[in-house]
Amino acid sequence: MESEAKYTVVGTTAIILIALMAAAIVWLSARGEGSDSRRYTIYFEHQSLDGVQIRSDVKMKGIRVGAVTDFKFSSRRPGAVEVVISVAPTTPICQSTRAVVDRNLVTGLASIQLVDLSEDSPPLTKPPPGEPYPVIAEGESELQQFSESLTQLANRAKETLQRINTTLSDENQAALAETLDNLRHLSRNAGRVLVRLDG
Repeated sequence: MESEAKYTVVGTTAIILIALMAAAIVWLSARGEGSDSRRYTIYFEHQSLDGVQIRSDVKMKGIRVGAVTDFKFSSRRPGAVEVVISVAPTTPICQSTRAVVDRNLVTGLASIQLVDLSEDSPPLTKPPPGEPYPVIAEGESELQQFSESLTQLANRAKETLQRINTTLSDENQAALAETLDNLRHLSRNAGRVLVRLDG
């Protein structure tokens, strides 16, 4: 009789624990993607999405505000990748908000950062014609800006070297040597001319 009571308690406890685990899994999977969340579309044309996955974090000012729900090559905009994100309804997404890909250099995983360019911009609520969700514009990542700066520096260095090479061409070197030789002759003759003038 006592052993049957123990089995009943153990069985009931196991069922309660399984039910709690199932509820926790459902709650965690629905977190950030619930019915009260808002969806937005981002078209990435210039940035690489290497490391972005379904359920990758969407962050604003370092705070996780949502997740990536879908991405695919866009049929509306050739050459772009269409990313759909789901964010919490309290997230202040404005018309000036831009999306950039932020990559962790150690793990290689990427998240999408939402950056506000202006705090006074009106909220982004209406989808453009032909779009199911409002569209957040693509921004420029710091890595992309750094890469562009390096490219500009390399181009300027190349132009400078070409100008130096042109300046130091054989013809210019001969002309420079002739000019220096003429200056040497002038400086030698200058002493004699001064002596004559004094006389």
